[in-house]
Amino acid sequence: MILYASSLTMEEQCYVVSAGFYGQDVEAGDETDPTNAPGLRVGVKALEIYDEPTLILFPDAVMLSDATDYYSLQQMAIEQCAKLQDRFCVLDIKENISNTTWEDCVKSFRDNIGINSKLRFSLHHRISQYL
Repeated sequence: MILYASSLTMEEQCYVVSAGFYGQDVEAGDETDPTNAPGLRVGVKALEIYDEPTLILFPDAVMLSDATDYYSLQQMAIEQCAKLQDRFCVLDIKENISNTTWEDCVKSFRDNIGINSKLRFSLHHRISQYL
């Protein structure tokens, strides 16, 4: 896992967590075993010790093949935001599911993320380029 911090101005930094290599399959990973199972969950966990990040997003997550991995990653990010209360996450609604309507995708998102008070730490939006 590689964490990059780049200065935008003297007061701002951008943190980018590398969770894999370009051209490889997107993996959920296992934050309890980052050496043997790298992936997006390891990247989200890596951000937890830093105070500066205020926005968590992982647009490549829509490429995860397993829906359980996809939604548990989103739940993990929401949990971190609720716990630390100094950041929020932007979550994509997965649309590249065959034979589904937009309404079905939204329902699947709501059913798998859950409706609770922690959602105030997240923003949900539609990514159409993955269709």
